[in-house]
Amino acid sequence: MGLFKGATAFANMAPGVGAVRAAGGALAAAGSVANAASAAQEAASVSKGVKAKSEVSFEYKLMAAGNPAAVLSDAIKAKPAADGEDVMTPLVQQVAQAVITQVTKP
Repeated sequence: MGLFKGATAFANMAPGVGAVRAAGGALAAAGSVANAASAAQEAASVSKGVKAKSEVSFEYKLMAAGNPAAVLSDAIKAKPAADGEDVMTPLVQQVAQAVITQVTKP
C-alpha cells in the first residue's frame, strides 16, 4: 500500500516536468529542473517498495502549447538488482536531461 501512496504522490508531481509546454526559454527550463528535483526526491521514496528484478518503466511526453503532437516522448525502463533499490531517481534524471536538452535547442 505504501508503494501506491508514494506512486500517487510522485504522479501528482511528475506533470510539473511538463510545465515547459506552457512557456518557452530558460526560465521554463529552470522551473522544470526544480520540479524534476522535487519529483526525484519523491521517486526515491517510491523506490522503497520496488522488488529486485522487477521492471520499472517511466513514460513521458513533452507537449508544445497548442500542438497536439508530442515534441518529445519516450518510455525508459530499469530493473533493480536488490529490493528497495532507487531506480526512479536515475529515470527522473534522464527525463529531466532530455527535457532540458529539448527546450534549450536554438
